[in-house]
Amino acid sequence: MRNEIQEAVEQETTGRFATARLLSPGRDCGGVISDLLLASAGIELELVNGESG
Repeated sequence: MRNEIQEAVEQETTGRFATARLLSPGRDCGGVISDLLLASAGIELELVNGESG
């Protein structure tokens, strides 16, 4: 079984996902809902590359 994407929000100016809500298998009987926050601050690339200001 796989997680299901219930909802996703895209930043229109960058064309990247900003937020996604995942529903776990078995959600009908108390499964987990996970909200993922993606690309929110505009510094993600710098963080991944380990750069400091």
